[in-house]
Amino acid sequence: MGVILVTSRSFSDGDLDLVGRAAQAGHRILRGPAHHDLDELRVLLHGADAWIAGTGPVTDAHLAAGPKLKVVARYGVGTEAVDLAAARERGIPVTNTPVSLRSRREESTMTTATTAPKPAGRVTRVLAR
Repeated sequence: MGVILVTSRSFSDGDLDLVGRAAQAGHRILRGPAHHDLDELRVLLHGADAWIAGTGPVTDAHLAAGPKLKVVARYGVGTEAVDLAAARERGIPVTNTPVSLRSRREESTMTTATTAPKPAGRVTRVLAR
């Protein structure tokens, strides 16, 4: 199905095995650095269909390095670190998961990345290709 880049330090460290759930759904998880250093992420972004981003910056250059990106799911509260205008120009929906309980936040993020609701509803179809 799809390749999901994860750069959040705390992704899947709660009660839920999100990596396992992604694998069962046919997705592949790639882990990247939480600080989002572009030189380190460039190769990973190039092959990613979805990005579960941590608190590091998500810039226009990051998005340009991910030509297949269909969604950026910011893992946590807020989208201040994301260049929303650049994402909008590329047609990449940006979501966040402002839920306080870790396991609920993880479940919400994984659901967003794999079955993205409107306006990113097309992500499921794209990841399924």
